[in-house]
Amino acid sequence: MQVIGKLPFDDTNHRRLLKLIMAGPLFPPHRESTAEFQELVVAVLKPEQLRIGIPEIRRSEWHIANSI
Repeated sequence: MQVIGKLPFDDTNHRRLLKLIMAGPLFPPHRESTAEFQELVVAVLKPEQLRIGIPEIRRSEWHIANSI
């Protein structure tokens, strides 16, 4: 599902891209995104050993509220 319409990190310069990744995702102020959505994105983008899986995503408040 696409919500924001752009990649969470994007830069052609590798060093700048790594800095963006280390800083975490930025949510565009001109796009509406709830705190629940932002928490879910941050949890999905964590390193593999800390990342939530599909069952946790399905139980998240944002997913439950936005599932068809």
